[in-house]
Amino acid sequence: MKVKKKVILTLALALFAAMTLLTSTFAWFSIAQSATVGDLQLTVTNGGQLLVSLDGVNYYDNLSEPQFGSYIHNGLALNNVTTSDLENFYNSYEGDEALPNVDYLTFTLYFKCDDPEMNGLYLADSITNSYNYEIASNNKLKGTYVFSEGVNYKTPVTFKYSETETREANTTDKYYAADAVRMGFKELAFDEDDTRTEFANVIYDPSGKEYRGWGVEYGAFDFIKTYLDSQITVPVQNIPDTKYALTTYRYNYYAQNDNSLCATFQPRTNEQGDTFYFAKIQVSIWLEGWDADCFDAIFKDNILLQLYFRTAIKAI
Repeated sequence: MKVKKKVILTLALALFAAMTLLTSTFAWFSIAQSATVGDLQLTVTNGGQLLVSLDGVNYYDNLSEPQFGSYIHNGLALNNVTTSDLENFYNSYEGDEALPNVDYLTFTLYFKCDDPEMNGLYLADSITNSYNYEIASNNKLKGTYVFSEGVNYKTPVTFKYSETETREANTTDKYYAADAVRMGFKELAFDEDDTRTEFANVIYDPSGKEYRGWGVEYGAFDFIKTYLDSQITVPVQNIPDTKYALTTYRYNYYAQNDNSLCATFQPRTNEQGDTFYFAKIQVSIWLEGWDADCFDAIFKDNILLQLYFRTAIKAI
């Protein structure tokens, strides 16, 4: 049985740290994906509190295309992938090991800020359900989102699309890759002096549709079973702890929960006696193969994705 599919990416990344609200700092970057592979660009603008680095040594308010583009080669494609720990990635259904920046997108970012109170780095401000692909394509929206254009697809078989809807063979409907996207943020030790034993680890489903989340037995799962006349079953182990909502805040900078905590800033003092605060995260983006919306059709879709980070005072 072979159900591995890939979606080709054109990536244009922009990462900003430009907005300050009270004493919090925001950062974001965008990914635009289509059927043609392009170059990568990462741009950072500084609001006075947050800088970004690819190596943990050289921090910038602007990262050039050559600096970031070398991390992700032309021809990168997203495959149907799954993970429960953001360390071990597998091709869903086949179960073989998924390859970083071959089957899924992954890269490391370092953050540096100068505010000792803002000790948490958070993924923030989901606007996925507030706009659509066309609006996102034509406007500079601020917030975390994933939109896709959608693909019209005529199903060759009758299958259970949801708990209450059956889609009949030879009917055409629109399917969206955005509904199957996952984002992962794994905090890493910043340096050899970072001896902590507990780190943040967040898997986020930006669609917010928990009822169509990992491993439900309708949607794409029922489609594949029916189409292939297979007895495949949903795994019962290594179920990912997935978040469907981001952290909320009091007074814009006190986190009320740590749903989307990506890292805790660590203080370091330089030779001049100046103290700054640092965080390091591994970012991963993939199409979740066990999502109810990971249909064959979505591998021809176009995706717009943006991540929006902010600093805040941790809830715990």
